[in-house]
Amino acid sequence: MPSDLTDFWSEFRAARLFVDTTFGQWGLVLHSPDEVRLLTEKFRARRTREYAAGDLVVGEFLGDSDLLIVRCDPSAADYGRVVVALPLDPRSEWYEVAGSLGRFFEKYERAHGAKFWEEPLLE
Repeated sequence: MPSDLTDFWSEFRAARLFVDTTFGQWGLVLHSPDEVRLLTEKFRARRTREYAAGDLVVGEFLGDSDLLIVRCDPSAADYGRVVVALPLDPRSEWYEVAGSLGRFFEKYERAHGAKFWEEPLLE
């Protein structure tokens, strides 16, 4: 398991980032290890064609069905990378958003919770 993920869980267990408190249609929910196991099992059962060994569904974006996945297969070249899984699109069209969970948090914070992978950031 990537160290930044285990570090996150040891500090926070779960989190809600940039959540729209009025309508609940914006933000990211990061789940506890127990919830992640259940979400990952559901994901693997529902999306067998897109699932890859080592996918771990760590979060869900509010307002749509996008999932935040950390690649956890230590033998894979993409170990530790973070991917956004789109609900209807094949894996080839998913976004690789960061090389690590820590780097994802930095980019997501800099974008103030916006989906920086969909549009270029204005800096």
